[in-house]
Amino acid sequence: EVGVHYEFSSYKVQLAWMNNFQGSHSSAEYLNVRKLFDLKKLFKVGGQVGYIYQSGTGYDNYFDLKALTFYQINTNSLAEAGITFVTNAAQFGTRADPTLYFALEFNF
Repeated sequence: EVGVHYEFSSYKVQLAWMNNFQGSHSSAEYLNVRKLFDLKKLFKVGGQVGYIYQSGTGYDNYFDLKALTFYQINTNSLAEAGITFVTNAAQFGTRADPTLYFALEFNF
């Protein structure tokens, strides 16, 4: 995956290009916008909406939605938890069911 993102105020806009999208041997472009709200000093909550435009046959384009929360562990790391949803999920079988996820991010 290769892309660019721009952060301003409490928004983030990202454009990414992915090769071998979902194992299809075709590429896809992903555009998303994220908005975060300060909940407490170290906590943020928000949402993200994105659009996948894929170039291969066998899959249709779709939107994805994400509700998420961040916790700033220290200046170089944060924890993220959320749930994801996609439109047109049937094309992926059970791989596109609503999913809880957890992530750690380290920046150095």
